[in-house]
Amino acid sequence: MTKNIAELYPILAKGFIREGTSDWELFAGMCDEAEEALEEWRLEVKYEIENNEYKTKRRQDKIADELGDVLWFVYAIAHERGLDMNQIMIDNINKLEARLLSGREPNIKLKSNIKTGDRKDSSSQSDQEAL
Repeated sequence: MTKNIAELYPILAKGFIREGTSDWELFAGMCDEAEEALEEWRLEVKYEIENNEYKTKRRQDKIADELGDVLWFVYAIAHERGLDMNQIMIDNINKLEARLLSGREPNIKLKSNIKTGDRKDSSSQSDQEAL
């Protein structure tokens, strides 16, 4: 049976963490890559104003490439600190859900509409499958 990428990614990604890499390098690298993703989006917005056809597959691929780099740095930071990415994702969803249920606005507005339900166990099988 083939594992899904969410299971394989940590195994593969940690092979690219250079021994002795400092926290500074990891956090700065993550910020650099996030800035590169932002710059790709800025170019998209700039040229979209001039040309409605600018949001091409190539532009989407460039943004996806930069987001992949951000993802690697997030994983590398978590790995180097002994943090579990699954738990980080579960905790984040729980935090966002709590904000929503308390009537506080989330930090960002997503295009999709998320319906909340009761969560008895944040590490249940259905939560793991959703991630």
